Amino acid sequence: MLLQQEPATAEELRTLVAHATDKPGSVHNVITGAKTRSPVIQARTVTGDLRFG
Repeated sequence: MLLQQEPATAEELRTLVAHATDKPGSVHNVITGAKTRSPVIQARTVTGDLRFG
């Protein structure tokens, strides 16, 4: 309803969504449920050794 009543807001939202989705492969991850006491690393493809510390 708000977007029907506010065409300018609707257009701004369309623009934001278009910009948010124009990057293929972009991902947003959220970690929930536990306190993390160290860095969190997420990777798609890893080649070679990983060393921490």
